[in-house]
Amino acid sequence: MKFKPWFLIIFFLLAFIIYVSIPDNSKVEKIKSNDDSTAIVNARAQKDEAFRTLDDSPILDKSNFRGLNYFPFDSKWKIIFLVNKNQEIKEVDVKMTDGSNEKMVFFAIINAEINGLKVSLDLFQHSNGNFFLAFKDQTAPKETYGGGRYIDILADQLNGNKISVDFNQAYFPYCAYNETYACPVPPKRNVIALRIPAGEKD
Repeated sequence: MKFKPWFLIIFFLLAFIIYVSIPDNSKVEKIKSNDDSTAIVNARAQKDEAFRTLDDSPILDKSNFRGLNYFPFDSKWKIIFLVNKNQEIKEVDVKMTDGSNEKMVFFAIINAEINGLKVSLDLFQHSNGNFFLAFKDQTAPKETYGGGRYIDILADQLNGNKISVDFNQAYFPYCAYNETYACPVPPKRNVIALRIPAGEKD
């Protein structure tokens, strides 16, 4: 059988089409990360506008407010925790920055391994079903607010015995900007012995 050059051309063309049609997991993850990053950027811009304009903003000098500062978005700080739910959901006293106590629903202890460190955190629940996490890590007090940071977690992030916690969404309490506010103090369990360079920073 005589060799035909066009047959070789078609063969390599088909091989190339098959190659480029195979999903690239790294590209899929990158697109997902970009989508997440865009949502975070938009949310931060909206928060800046609210702090700049709303009457109940904690910012005292709104005319000179230039926006909040953040660590770069990094999808590695979206962490899945295992949920050890309390058998009996109950209210507990949470210490506030002004020395008072506030009742909050203690929902569960959540557990994960972060950079080789086993981390257990107290998770609280709002009356609307969403969750509240107050924590302090080793970025405080030089890079972040010394009193710790907060994360609000939507109820739909809870899936069975797992919950997704996005540290890119960590934010400062109002008392970081204005001392007239009283804010929850992170429980002792929620002081994390590692640096989490994600979310809001000084």
